[in-house]
Amino acid sequence: GEAEIRIMASVNNAVTDLVKSRNSMAELGIDPARLHPGTFNSIPADLKERFPNNQLLKLHPFRAFKICENAAAWSPENLAKALKISAAANLALVSGNGDPRMIMEQMVLKICTL
Repeated sequence: GEAEIRIMASVNNAVTDLVKSRNSMAELGIDPARLHPGTFNSIPADLKERFPNNQLLKLHPFRAFKICENAAAWSPENLAKALKISAAANLALVSGNGDPRMIMEQMVLKICTL
């Protein structure tokens, strides 16, 4: 029903945000393996000027660090797989192609095994 669709939208948004965060980190040249709480306190001014639309530079430095910390826990390959899994589940859910609860459970299990 409607609750499952709202949950699915939240899952899709969360995975998409992780992908965007990984891309923003790459744009700034931030190595996920070397990420630390002070990373965003020491961003050079020229990087801030070159990438004014980078989502991480618009955040409080500690908030940006926590977002990147979560994104760094995922490999780019697993993020791509999670995005495909959530998109397939979303399609099955909105098309009425199966039991909504089973679709959601299978999606969670698939993502958790990545």
